[in-house]
Amino acid sequence: MKEKMNESTNEKEARNELTSGFQMKPYEELTIVDNFMFTKVMSNPEICKTFLEIVLDVKIKEISYPEDEKTITIASESKSVRLDVYVDDDQGTVYNVEMQSSMKNNLPKRSRYYQAMIDLQLLDKGADYNELNKSYIIFICTFDLFGQGRHIYRFKNCCLECPDLVLEDDTTKIFINTKGIQDDISDEFREMIKVFNGEDGQSEYAKKLMHNVDEIRLNKKWRREYMQLWEIEKERYQEGLAEGRKEKDQTFVPLLIEMSLKLTGNEENSINEVADSVPNLSIDEVRSVWYEYKKNKDNRAQ
Repeated sequence: MKEKMNESTNEKEARNELTSGFQMKPYEELTIVDNFMFTKVMSNPEICKTFLEIVLDVKIKEISYPEDEKTITIASESKSVRLDVYVDDDQGTVYNVEMQSSMKNNLPKRSRYYQAMIDLQLLDKGADYNELNKSYIIFICTFDLFGQGRHIYRFKNCCLECPDLVLEDDTTKIFINTKGIQDDISDEFREMIKVFNGEDGQSEYAKKLMHNVDEIRLNKKWRREYMQLWEIEKERYQEGLAEGRKEKDQTFVPLLIEMSLKLTGNEENSINEVADSVPNLSIDEVRSVWYEYKKNKDNRAQ
């Protein structure tokens, strides 16, 4: 009876562990720096187009969305890339915009990877090298990745010996720092940045951004989509956590069985006893781990 009570407690603790560590914001608390909200805000063509015009200081006639939250996979065995915002304009220029609200030092390498995947996908359609589209990869960061205090960092490939000599490969990578302190952007850009910092921007475009966020929070269809995403992510978290516990148990199974054998001298009883004490493995899995351990141990002894 005592063993059953302990087993029930273990199972309860396992279930609590599966759910307690997983957290997603309630839908009504999402802001523009949350990935789901950001992609929905930028799915509005006028808002996305104006954003690009402010950041790049250019006029764009129109933009189009080849796909929503585009996923690029070059080969079946390769890693796929999901792009938050992927649009092109009437001149064929490609824009990839990503929201980054947590500090990650791998963003420069990720921008390189995104560029390569976008270019390969364009070539995969039969384009000649000379026909590769002009492209911009833009990261909006709520932190200063480079520590220079700038609001915007623009990168192009250039000659190290002659910095003014730019390699005309038509690629540009831009990192926006919403916490910048230098006087390096326009007033309209500055007002827009306030929205990403949770402040009220005063420009017409900043007000449109804030209004769009409020509208999305009231959108029942997107609320359901977010909750479905929440369930999917929760399941992935639970599966990963359970797999981690299972691997941990598999590590200790041989040691536990060997200790039990010293006391009981009976292999099958020891296997059953250990299976009762590790709730994440079935008795067949415990037996399989033990037999594999014995096999490897015998091979090493030869």
